[in-house]
Amino acid sequence: MSSLHELVARMTIDPARQALGFEAVLERAQDDLLRATNDVDRARILGDWLGNYQPCMFGKVAARKGQLALCFVTDEHISQGDEAVHAHIHREKLRWRRQAARGLQSGFVVIAVSAAIAYASPDEVLQEFAQRLAALYLNRDGAPLDEVLLDYAVLEVPGREGPHLVRWDAGVNVFAAAGDRRWWQDHRIPAGLAFSMNSVGHMVKSAQLTDAFHSFVETLNLIAPDDEQGKIGSLEDALSVAMLTIDNASDAVSGKATWLVSPQEVSASCPKTTAAIRKKVADKSYCLYRGMYHTDHTIPTSYFRVDVERPRDIRAFDLDFTYLYHDSVTNPAYRTMGAGEQIRGEGRKGQGARPINKARRQWGSSVRPDEVPEVMDALRAADD
Repeated sequence: MSSLHELVARMTIDPARQALGFEAVLERAQDDLLRATNDVDRARILGDWLGNYQPCMFGKVAARKGQLALCFVTDEHISQGDEAVHAHIHREKLRWRRQAARGLQSGFVVIAVSAAIAYASPDEVLQEFAQRLAALYLNRDGAPLDEVLLDYAVLEVPGREGPHLVRWDAGVNVFAAAGDRRWWQDHRIPAGLAFSMNSVGHMVKSAQLTDAFHSFVETLNLIAPDDEQGKIGSLEDALSVAMLTIDNASDAVSGKATWLVSPQEVSASCPKTTAAIRKKVADKSYCLYRGMYHTDHTIPTSYFRVDVERPRDIRAFDLDFTYLYHDSVTNPAYRTMGAGEQIRGEGRKGQGARPINKARRQWGSSVRPDEVPEVMDALRAADD
């Protein structure tokens, strides 16, 4: 595979962009990001945009609360070669692993900020760039298209015999400036191309842990620190927020790319939930929604076409919410992505290949600390 530097050199300007332009709110953030000279300013600019203009409500909460770690890959990093980019990303990911273990951050965003990428045609070159960047971020030999690729978040939870380490899998998704004013606009981001992961389960458990800590120090008449987490305090809350996120999809050039459906449109039986669904979406199915792209696929090939309107050969996917509420042996994603799996201490080994669909794509497992060296390195490392 070509290097990031070689791929940037091969990129061509998006033939549709001159006519399309960029939406004003994205263009302002994009111009500011491309002019910024340090990561402090870049984080402020991108954090503000993510907290206000992306449709994902989980991402908005995380951005507004400072719960997203932002790793910026600049033209300078890219010019130094892929090994330098890989080392830079993993230094930042190590810092994020520590913050996640403390319950301070639940998401990680790697963004290549570059004018060449921001204005690039969404063609096979930009697609190959996305694959290469994902491979460097995820420590893989390659990044296949139209497949689910996972990162994970960990949280240290105190216990009588010492802290436990709990793990959540989280999907990784691509975003790009090229999506602005195209049919897949919900996956746009200013100033380049990015990969984002945000663990809802980790966010919920961190908030619960903070509430428990505040109750503990109040009982002992101590002063609790002002570190209140977000307002998504349970997986039941998260189900409504996930539904509202889908309902909040952009009304793009070809209409909404994801949408909720009525319970009558769901052919299979829907597992029951005890969650109180928000009034705005209470008449919609809480177990299934539909999308013109697969919301769990890391790099959908459907994005990397110069078409502005949705091509006619693209068909809708049935997608599910059950990983947020259905605790069943047939739905291990509830534990690996929602409730979490304990991984510090003795436990069983992994169960082999990961199933494809979201409800069964990852069999949860408990492992020994020496089986997760990256996590343990992050916990042992001193703050920079």
